[in-house]
Amino acid sequence: MQGVEVNWSMWSRSKNGNIVFRKRRTHSKRSIDVQTGHALSHQYDLSAKNPNKKEETAFRQPQEILAAIRALDEESSMIMDNLQLIIENN
Repeated sequence: MQGVEVNWSMWSRSKNGNIVFRKRRTHSKRSIDVQTGHALSHQYDLSAKNPNKKEETAFRQPQEILAAIRALDEESSMIMDNLQLIIENN
């Protein structure tokens, strides 16, 4: 079948896992046409993965966030105290 043009959007899997051909399906922004010989010879990864998917972020526990805020507040307070001393001594 080398050189035969296949619209991959026309193929899907049935409920039992078999690949079935959809007779009529229009092209959309997400459709692509691939020549099977070209795709097979270049060993493209045709798996259904989203390359633009962002990695999930591990969220911190609320206690960790509050502890970080308290530490930053203490640091800010020390800086403010030092600035106050500098202003008073000038």
